[in-house]
Amino acid sequence: IGHERHGIRIFVLCNHADCSYYGGSSGFSGFQEESRTYGDDLKKAAAILRERLPRIQVLAYISHKEQYKEGERFVFQEISV
Repeated sequence: IGHERHGIRIFVLCNHADCSYYGGSSGFSGFQEESRTYGDDLKKAAAILRERLPRIQVLAYISHKEQYKEGERFVFQEISV
């Protein structure tokens, strides 16, 4: 709808660590496996979007929390799609 009615050409896809849809972080052997799974799914979603809307740009990110001395922050890791 955004593309057709409003001319949106940039789509941002995001997944987050410890996602309950995937069973949380405990469902993976570690962050590397978790990140790879999320990245693969983001790539599939980007391919579907591009197939349906060939003239768009797709950006994809995985977010996770990091602890540091002042508290915590969210980090967004860009995934090449």
